[in-house]
Amino acid sequence: MRLAQGRWPFSCSAAEWALLSARDPRYLLPLGLLVPLAGVELLDLVDRRIVPRPAAIVVTAVVLLLGSLSMREFSGFNYLWKNPPDRWTEARRLQQVFGFLKVSGVRRVFAMNGMLDSQLVFYSDEQVLSRWANPLGRYPPYGKEVDRALASGEKVAVVGYTHGSGAPGCWDVPICTGGLEGLVPNPESIFTVEGKYFVYVGADRELLKKLGFRFWGW
Repeated sequence: MRLAQGRWPFSCSAAEWALLSARDPRYLLPLGLLVPLAGVELLDLVDRRIVPRPAAIVVTAVVLLLGSLSMREFSGFNYLWKNPPDRWTEARRLQQVFGFLKVSGVRRVFAMNGMLDSQLVFYSDEQVLSRWANPLGRYPPYGKEVDRALASGEKVAVVGYTHGSGAPGCWDVPICTGGLEGLVPNPESIFTVEGKYFVYVGADRELLKKLGFRFWGW
């Protein structure tokens, strides 16, 4: 169906822009699907001599330039806080987290935040699998694999945002460390990365239940 022949793409785009709050730009990602449709439409207009070929080349070059700039900006992207020029990027912080997990022999972790589990999986290229408190999660196979590692006695870790990280809700203990410092006999072993993330290696089922994690069947 030609883009210009239907109202659905326009109404969908308008709804995406109008109904979203400022803190949820990720829901605009589906708009990216309109780019190839717009390209097909542009080529059709060129073939019918409605749009001059040089103009189409200029439009295409501008889109490619903006896309390249967006990808460059994404290299310093962060989910929750602004990173001043003299501070680490989110990717660098998470690489420190992964480095500590690797040295500790951990590849399965429990994330204290519903967004952090996806970050850990994404930035580690799925080398580290993670689940949140909900045993089902966004992608159940990951949660099952993390639970399997725990049940089989493999070393697992708890990863979360520190109280001073600035992450939304970190004034509420359960969302950040869950009071982890007072639940373990060795709080000095809690590893932190630039005051933003913490990692605790060696969590067991009882500790995880105290931190709010739920399990199916056991």
